[in-house]
Amino acid sequence: MLPAILEALRWAGLGGLIAYLVVTIVQVPGLGRWRPLIAVVGILSLVAIFIVDKYSVLVPPPPQNSSIHWLALADPVDWGGHDRACSRGATPKTSIPELALCDRNNVGRIAVCWDDRPSGFPPSVPGDCPGSRAWCTYKDTSITAFTPRTGQALGRGYICSASSGS
Repeated sequence: MLPAILEALRWAGLGGLIAYLVVTIVQVPGLGRWRPLIAVVGILSLVAIFIVDKYSVLVPPPPQNSSIHWLALADPVDWGGHDRACSRGATPKTSIPELALCDRNNVGRIAVCWDDRPSGFPPSVPGDCPGSRAWCTYKDTSITAFTPRTGQALGRGYICSASSGS
C-alpha cells in the first residue's frame, strides 16, 4: 500500500493523496451509513484544496538577512502581455528609476529577457527598452513560474528570489 500512496503523492500532490485515501476508505466493508458521509467530506476536502491552490499566490516575505536577486529559469519562456515595466540589457535589473523590480516586496515576480529581439516592446510601461536589441520585460503578479506560456517570442526567464544571508 505504501508504494501506491507515494505514487499518488508524486503524481498529484496532496490532492492525489486525499483522493486515494477517500477511495480506499470508502471501499472498506462495514461502513454502512457512514460511507456517503466519508465520500462527501473527501470530495469537499479535494475541492477546498484545489480552490486554495488555484487562488492563493501568497509568497511569504523573506527573512531580513536575505539576499534578493534574479534567478534564471531552466526553460525558455514567454507570456504575451501582462507587462509592468521594461529595461535595456539581456539580464534583468533590480530597479528602474520609476519602479522597484526585484526587492523584498517583489519576490516571486517574473522577468523575461532577450539578447537579440529588436521589436515587440511593451506599450505604455515604465522603462527604456524601446530601440534596444537586448531588453527585458517584467511581468505583473498574474504571471508566475507556473502560469502556462502564451507568448511566441521565447526568451530567458527569471524569477525574483531570496536566499538566506550568512
